Amino acid sequence: MDAIGFSLAWIIDEAEFMVLIAHAEADYLSSLRLGADYALVLTVEKLGQTSFTIKYDYVAEGGDKVATAKSVHVIVNKKSGKPTRLPEALKERLSQHS
Repeated sequence: MDAIGFSLAWIIDEAEFMVLIAHAEADYLSSLRLGADYALVLTVEKLGQTSFTIKYDYVAEGGDKVATAKSVHVIVNKKSGKPTRLPEALKERLSQHS
């Protein structure tokens, strides 16, 4: 979130909303070696009214995808504790990574 201008510190201290993880899943595709280097490719897979889904691809040096993961994040109003619409600025920045 820092990379798109929404630091965790700002969300915790100042924002009127929280970003909660509602669901997470991961799939192992092939061997991962301790100490090996992997690229992590993040893609915003879905933008909803109150949530967004991020897809993570773990790629080995040779280009093989070795694992995938997804997480669904819900925007929640801090005062009410209920889901609320994605702030437009956040939605705009996330859309640049879909």
